[in-house]
Amino acid sequence: MLLEPFMNTFRKTILVISILSLTSPLVFADTASPQGDGEMCNTPIAVPSAGAVGQPVIVTPAGFPPYLKNLANAKSVVLGAVGAAGTCDEQCKAYVEAIRQKSTIHKELQWILKNGSPAGKLFSAILIKKFDKTAGTQALEALQSEPEVIYFSMGGCVRGEKKTLGEHALWILKNPGVL
Repeated sequence: MLLEPFMNTFRKTILVISILSLTSPLVFADTASPQGDGEMCNTPIAVPSAGAVGQPVIVTPAGFPPYLKNLANAKSVVLGAVGAAGTCDEQCKAYVEAIRQKSTIHKELQWILKNGSPAGKLFSAILIKKFDKTAGTQALEALQSEPEVIYFSMGGCVRGEKKTLGEHALWILKNPGVL
């Protein structure tokens, strides 16, 4: 009985966070501080990380910044903070940093698109689409035949899915308003 008012407030808060995550999947990531300290993305989550067991490490060219090395080796794609706590894994932090860099990393993204891990390729295509819709659409179309299975989530309180890279690319192409 004493906890009932608290539980009602908690349920409403979770509902609001869920609605926000559906309408604006990067709501948490976009609010990270401009200094790059990942203020809103400071707690790791339980999603497989780069170089996880069974995945070879992609050796990137000299001069690649750490955040792009992380994306090139990603094992999963999580585009925003997840859960009620708004936690963000290392790939999410790297993705946010790549967005901050804008189109200055186009050559590096093209390299990841050709040579990165399957999840790295999807991250790269998504970022290219953010900076150049036509080139990004072409990159996603090129990934449609890729058979590797990866985990993909928009972030928020909505659970992601494990599907082939090609299926994820096709879903993004069919739902252009989600990115």
